Amino acid sequence: MKIIASIFLLFTTSIQAQKIVAYDMEILPQTQNFDNLEQVTFSITPVNTTAYCLEPLTGDRYIDANPMSGTQTITGNYLSPHGIPPGPVFDFGFDVCYSNSGYPKFNLTLNKIEINYNETSFIFYIDYRDYKYPYGIDVTIRYVKNDGVYYHSLLNVLTSYNDFTKINYGEFIRISEINNYPSTSTSCMNQLSFWQNCLVVIPTGNNNPRLVWAPHPSINLDNYIIYRAI
Repeated sequence: MKIIASIFLLFTTSIQAQKIVAYDMEILPQTQNFDNLEQVTFSITPVNTTAYCLEPLTGDRYIDANPMSGTQTITGNYLSPHGIPPGPVFDFGFDVCYSNSGYPKFNLTLNKIEINYNETSFIFYIDYRDYKYPYGIDVTIRYVKNDGVYYHSLLNVLTSYNDFTKINYGEFIRISEINNYPSTSTSCMNQLSFWQNCLVVIPTGNNNPRLVWAPHPSINLDNYIIYRAI
């Protein structure tokens, strides 16, 4: 028996490379409404086998043979990364891969973000595989106790989180969606085997994995057909 489904394209193609000046990009973890001794652990892990990094001067992407995972633990409330008072930790967060600051790193790839608190785990995904994404903008990830996990497209240290966007468990989010950047390009993924670079399987439970990929570089297609063997 075969199950057939038509899948719309998940990315917009572009073969035009764009050189930019690469600024620091960080994923900044925050906690809110936690007691002083409670601990929350944030982990970032690359999902797909091929990951990219930034060339610091031009902003070009290059294949990173050693994609990095990172973990940071927060005790109590923490809304003040980047050395903004009351601190005291400066530049607290996950730095983009080329940075040499000594903090945990993340790659320009599909990243799994897992947040652990009190033996519970919250998982979602941020896709940084976008060759045209030009910004060096931080992304704030805030875990609000008894309310949920939220993101903000900028560094935000305000106690109010009304202008944050709530994240669903297992959600897949593109960096262009977070920062409202209208044009994406996956041309950097085509340097090696296309399917090795572009196809990612995200487990969602109940034997219904989610498939994520980019348009094939040499074939102009309107949709794909997926066959699943049973």
